[in-house]
Amino acid sequence: MLVLLAVLVTMATLLLHMVKSLKFSYWSSRGFPTLQHKVSLRDLLGGKRYLIDGDPEYYDEIGDEKFAGFSELGLFGGQTIFIKDLDLVKNILVKDFDHFSDRTGFGELDRRMGHSLTEMGGQEWKDMRTFLSPTFTSGKIKRMFCHFERIATKFNEHVKTHATSKLDTSFDLPLLTSMYKYTLGNIATSVFGLDVDTFDKNDVFFTTTTEMLASFIKNRKMHFALLQNFPRFSKFAKIQGFEQKYSDFFWGLLNAALKARQEGSVKGNDFFQLLVDAQNEDNSNVDIAEGSKGNKKNIKWTNELACAQAFLFIGAGFSTVANNLAAALYLLASEGEIQDKVYEEVNRIMGTDEKGGDKISYDDLTKLEYMEMFMSEVLRLYPVQLRLDRIAVRDYEVLDSKNRKLVIPKGANVVISAEAIHKDERYFANPLKFDPERFSQKNRGKIHPYSYMPFSVGPRNCIGMRYALAETKVLLAHVVRNFVISPTESTPIPVKIPRNPIGYQIDNSVHLRFAPRA
Repeated sequence: MLVLLAVLVTMATLLLHMVKSLKFSYWSSRGFPTLQHKVSLRDLLGGKRYLIDGDPEYYDEIGDEKFAGFSELGLFGGQTIFIKDLDLVKNILVKDFDHFSDRTGFGELDRRMGHSLTEMGGQEWKDMRTFLSPTFTSGKIKRMFCHFERIATKFNEHVKTHATSKLDTSFDLPLLTSMYKYTLGNIATSVFGLDVDTFDKNDVFFTTTTEMLASFIKNRKMHFALLQNFPRFSKFAKIQGFEQKYSDFFWGLLNAALKARQEGSVKGNDFFQLLVDAQNEDNSNVDIAEGSKGNKKNIKWTNELACAQAFLFIGAGFSTVANNLAAALYLLASEGEIQDKVYEEVNRIMGTDEKGGDKISYDDLTKLEYMEMFMSEVLRLYPVQLRLDRIAVRDYEVLDSKNRKLVIPKGANVVISAEAIHKDERYFANPLKFDPERFSQKNRGKIHPYSYMPFSVGPRNCIGMRYALAETKVLLAHVVRNFVISPTESTPIPVKIPRNPIGYQIDNSVHLRFAPRA
């Protein structure tokens, strides 16, 4: 019996050794430079590190090579090629997009809402992207702009509810929570057409959404790791990212809102109305990119499919925009001269109170040149998408640094670190310094177009980019117009913004002081 056990152990050891040898020689046997994985499965499941934490290390280790391969998570992950060369970045994301049209995605975060645009691939994705693209044009966002204005005005009133004392005329705000209230207020009104008040501490929409996010980030790290890296196992084990009670809440909410639009009992200038209208328009000839055409007529519509697209605003929109806004205000508070420049421009564009200076129009946003520079620099340091991932849907030939022909095999994961590129001193001098002048009219033309990708680039860039930037600029304009922003005694200075699985996020404990302008 002992002999048999020893034989079995020996065979298992040899088998494991063979698997490891094949796994870790995958890229070297194909002639690729190789890397050791930086994040282990234990790190990931224990919440000690996230996959994106290793990206800056990979980027630096590659050195002068164009790319390198590694087995992400070691023995337990997929085969990944890390891209550093910007010409190759361009080819993968744009020029040869048809070879890399799919993303690795986040897995099935919710079984009823998992059919969203970001999780689709192939022709299914092309059809849905073609269908949704017309709803995110400047003209359509302009229709929803009145909601941004109204919620920004309510935010100004919300600030005044945070007086530190009866004698003090300034207000101390919990920064991230306040940004959540603003972005969720926009989503509730401009997407779903709901009459809610997210600035009310008892608002169910606000409390449920923030509870869901907190649960997702803090209590379900293992679920997220499994979903993203082992989607088949997760589906078999019925693992999902969001707790069932939150899934039920939003499913009921979205389904009821969509039904009201379909029946025509409710109409409004919001995304749900655009979604219903788009189903009745002929957008079948809209091209999303050369060689990447989709046709909306291919889509087999169900309420579940429609609601999944709307859920993108909650699943991918509210927290990312809130994080960007929080970072922007945090930086304004710590950079007084920059804040003054933003204020002077906003004041000039909005005009005096006698000329409607309490509001800003959609067309005015294009005139805010310095604010555009400022936000571009915020997004350089704290991009929306830190890692751009793709899947090779067919073999793809590349040239290495020695001009040798190599092949990225079909099925390989392809990773581009927007974060690392944004902080590469070859493209941005003194890259950790916050400097909006990098994006001035004089300097913008010097920036390599693929060294700056905060929302990704190409056909699979962020479809909601215009929406996000519009609501961001509206709030910034209203805030600097009405308040001087400064750190409190407890605000960490210099600015400190940590990362989590969904990007950069300011700690909930950070407060800023808002003093009304004279």
